[in-house]
Amino acid sequence: ILAVINTRQVEVFGWIELAAGVIKLALVAGLILLMICINLGAGPSGPINSTFFDDGIQYNNNTASGRFAAMCQAIPLATFSYLGVEMLTMTAFEARRPSHDLQMPARNIAWFTTVIYILTTLAFVLNVSWKDEGLPKYYNQGFGGLVPGTAKNETTQSKSYSSPVLAVMEAKLHAGAVTACFIYSTISAANIGLYAASRALYGLVRDIRLNRDSPWWLRMLAAPASLESDTSSPWWAITLSVLLLCWLPFIGLPKVMSSTELQETLINIGSVSGVLVWSSQCLAYICFYHWRRRHERKLTGEYYQKFRQTNKASHFAFFQPAIAW
Repeated sequence: ILAVINTRQVEVFGWIELAAGVIKLALVAGLILLMICINLGAGPSGPINSTFFDDGIQYNNNTASGRFAAMCQAIPLATFSYLGVEMLTMTAFEARRPSHDLQMPARNIAWFTTVIYILTTLAFVLNVSWKDEGLPKYYNQGFGGLVPGTAKNETTQSKSYSSPVLAVMEAKLHAGAVTACFIYSTISAANIGLYAASRALYGLVRDIRLNRDSPWWLRMLAAPASLESDTSSPWWAITLSVLLLCWLPFIGLPKVMSSTELQETLINIGSVSGVLVWSSQCLAYICFYHWRRRHERKLTGEYYQKFRQTNKASHFAFFQPAIAW
């Protein structure tokens, strides 16, 4: 189904993703309100208030040797949540006026995403203790026996849940709707992921020039750049992306590693790669910023005008290059 959606005209795909995005934002807002209601006493468990914040910053001795080590282990998990904000640039391949159409989203998406994630994270952790054995066991936390008298029965102990689901369960409410929200969000994210993968593949090979004497391997390499005539979508790139990635949901079937270890490995691979890419982008911007300041007076004429500071920059451009550093 996701492959079919991606092969439609970009206008159709755009409207589908717009509707999906609005629904996701509504679900996020609903989850935040639900977490606040639970914290204030919704359900038979009574109010929680700041109970789980009063301990301050703690760490698990089974996992880390100190607060700094614990923070370093938490960074990949936090970073993983922010991966993908740069996917907006992928739409430039199919935008009619990239500089105009993408100006407002590009200026605001990173800050908007940051605010949303911080609000949702605070709302989620308000109602769940960091020692809860129902949380995912990242980094082999080994909570069993860590807190005397809090071990749950074996049936519950073998399962793990996200913090909003745990909060709803602890409040004696039905968690099915919350789980459905996460399943929907995952499918929507997979749709965007397929779009980004196929357009990245298309962008890598679209400048390959072919002629009658081009070798067969070059023709195969350029195949993902071909567009379907009716929809103008890169069907070959989409098909190849599906074939390259369709096995990922089944990677945890072998018993060589547990699903937790697999998930932890994938998160670390994505997070470290993301940090390296972001760091290189920040370094490139810092170099560009100082180059522009040094040659500001020489940046005249139609060609050099695009390098000057304009009102198209981010709302936080005033604080650069401190933000990049």
